[in-house]
Amino acid sequence: MLTTLPVIEPVTSRLRTPGGELDALEIKLLGEPRGLVLLLCAAGRLSIDACETMNAFAEHGYATTAVDLAANSQDDDDEVIESLRAVVNRAIAGGWEPGQIGLVGYRTGGRAALLGAMSMELGAAVSVSPTEIGTINPSSQNGDIRTPWFGVFGDRDPSVSPAQILALRGHLHGRSHAYVSVVSYDAGAEFFRDSGDPSMHAVAFDSWQRTVEWLNLRVAPRLTPRAVAWREKTCTAERQTIAQLEPKGDSQ
Repeated sequence: MLTTLPVIEPVTSRLRTPGGELDALEIKLLGEPRGLVLLLCAAGRLSIDACETMNAFAEHGYATTAVDLAANSQDDDDEVIESLRAVVNRAIAGGWEPGQIGLVGYRTGGRAALLGAMSMELGAAVSVSPTEIGTINPSSQNGDIRTPWFGVFGDRDPSVSPAQILALRGHLHGRSHAYVSVVSYDAGAEFFRDSGDPSMHAVAFDSWQRTVEWLNLRVAPRLTPRAVAWREKTCTAERQTIAQLEPKGDSQ
């Protein structure tokens, strides 16, 4: 007998950024989530795609915040980065550490995730079918990757040529300070959407599995209250031991 998992309805909020206010959708999990995924949706797809994808991440233990950065960026990379910083800063203000945060972006959001990986140090970043990577100037972003980045492409995506993918991969591998991996499928731009076609279903499944595995390996788990208490107790004991071993000054 098949069972249907319950759907968690995201909570809508407003997020203030340098470019203006953004709609944000959030799923907060009970207990201690595995980490936080900042889901960067394709332009105009926040209300269409976010809920299903957020629930899929929730199945793996991730809380999520979803935004469409293209809503007020006007195709300016600096504005995209500043808006993304605002999203990240709100997460940090909410108690998350940078290493506990993963960026996952689709299409225009995938491009934003790449820009974020070039400008911030977080746990992990994934760009799924990012658009127009040929217009990104790595030199303007210090030319390297600061967050471990996974790029997933379709070779038949009209907005990104195989030559551009190859050039970006070569540049990033040559100068990155964090691990970079790139995978290309013999598929179009929407390869990540499941399909009744067996070959396309396999591509969608494989790209999703690789995305989750990338996050699981690199996003630092959030500590439980007991783990935090144990770490504080251990640190206190270590400090006391060091203090006892330090030479005492002359008492004369």
